Amino acid sequence: LDSHHKFQRILTYAKQAPKNYTPPNGNLVAGKLLDLNYEIYKSQTIEMLLKEADIYVISFFGDGATIKKSPLMNILASSIHEPAGCLSIVDCSGHLASDGTKDASFISNLFVPHIKAMVAKTPKCTDLIIFDGASNVQKAGSLLEVQFPHLSVIHGAEHVVSLFYSDVFRIKEFDLLK
Repeated sequence: LDSHHKFQRILTYAKQAPKNYTPPNGNLVAGKLLDLNYEIYKSQTIEMLLKEADIYVISFFGDGATIKKSPLMNILASSIHEPAGCLSIVDCSGHLASDGTKDASFISNLFVPHIKAMVAKTPKCTDLIIFDGASNVQKAGSLLEVQFPHLSVIHGAEHVVSLFYSDVFRIKEFDLLK
């Protein structure tokens, strides 16, 4: 830790702080400062996604995940200047608690505002959506293709490859090799 460049930078700035400086408390860090950090990340991500999007376009991808019993849906995008920008992580708990399901309609509606926001700034700047092979997300892709005819939806093989290697590395010899 002490040799890490970020830690060294903190020490450099700390030396320059006035004697009456008081660091922010946990509530400020977890509240206003975290919100500010999020807004800066989001605006920089969108700026990089839209940079030359009229030429190189933007691709969307997403996947469902359950982390500690929290059902989530990740909405991500990439472009030539932003390889993986997180646009949103949607907590689906409320939707599921009210007898909803992570069906095609629900999933496609999560992506629509993000696609519309990008297309409003740069028309037809999106061309591709990549989903895993789950039937609900593939159907969501079909719904998005109808709403945005310039989009193509493809099956992302990286999820299958990841599952394959997960299985392979359960084999004792491969785990030792890893």
